Amino acid sequence: CAPLDHEVEKLRERHFENFTLPLLWLDVTCIKCKESCRVSNPAVVRAIILDDMGYRHVVGLSVLDQELQGKKPFLEDLKARGITGVTCTTSDAHEGLKHAVREVYPTSSWQRCAVYPERDVIGKGKTKEKCAQVAAVISKVFKGKDQDMVVVHSVQHNDKLSGYQLFSNRVFREGKNQMS
Repeated sequence: CAPLDHEVEKLRERHFENFTLPLLWLDVTCIKCKESCRVSNPAVVRAIILDDMGYRHVVGLSVLDQELQGKKPFLEDLKARGITGVTCTTSDAHEGLKHAVREVYPTSSWQRCAVYPERDVIGKGKTKEKCAQVAAVISKVFKGKDQDMVVVHSVQHNDKLSGYQLFSNRVFREGKNQMS
């Protein structure tokens, strides 16, 4: 990995003064890692912005502990390097991450990324057919355009999930609540 160290360092030092950066995505992936004869689960945090021309840029990368300690300094570093003017931040629903976003980018709205809950539910299916059925239902909730449509899909399709698994129902309701 030594050849990548230089590239990661260049990324971490890059400044963004000439951009208007309205959208920020924070992607967190937990990985298993062996350190000093014990297994830990650090979180790899990747920050991606969408500039005013519609191009995506990876602007930050860091490894944090499983509880995301260091998330606020990570975001403060992004801001210091010119990641300002953020109007919307998208991430998973980790409370500590949401809190850090509110502190560092207080004028930015926050929205939940629907990819992870959808994958979690779909991945628990016992058959491919059931996975496809649940995916079709839950995606309508997470991708709903307005609150009324989310409520309609929730009521119409809740019976399809009720016998599926309690986990699926919980994630389904959380998605509906995020939209309402």
